[in-house]
Amino acid sequence: MGVNVLPVASALSPELVDRSASLGELVTPAPTVDEVEELVVRAANAAVASLGSAAGVRATRDRCQARLYGVGRRATVDGIPAGTIAALGADGELLLETGTHRVAIRAGDLRVEGAT
Repeated sequence: MGVNVLPVASALSPELVDRSASLGELVTPAPTVDEVEELVVRAANAAVASLGSAAGVRATRDRCQARLYGVGRRATVDGIPAGTIAALGADGELLLETGTHRVAIRAGDLRVEGAT
C-alpha cells in the first residue's frame, strides 16, 4: 500500500504524473508522514482484526459494497474495455457486467470511465 503525503511530481514517472495525487494537494494543512503512518497502521490493524471471524468478513464486505465507487459505470482493466461495474463478489472480487455475463476481476489496473 502506498500513500502520497506531499506533492513531489518530479519524483514520479511521466505516466504516473496525471494519475497521482497527494494528501498535501487535497487537504489543508497537509498531514505529516508520521500522522498518516499512524492512521494507516491503526486502520490496517483494525481491518485485519475484523477479518478474524465470518461475521467480520461479511461486515467488511458489506461496508466495501456500500462504498463501491463507479457502480453502473464502464471500466477498463489493464487498458482493455472490461464491462460495467456491478458489485463485489463473495470473496471480495470486483464483478463487471459485460452484457452477456459477469466477469470477476481479482487484480489489474482498473480505470473507471469518466473518473478524474
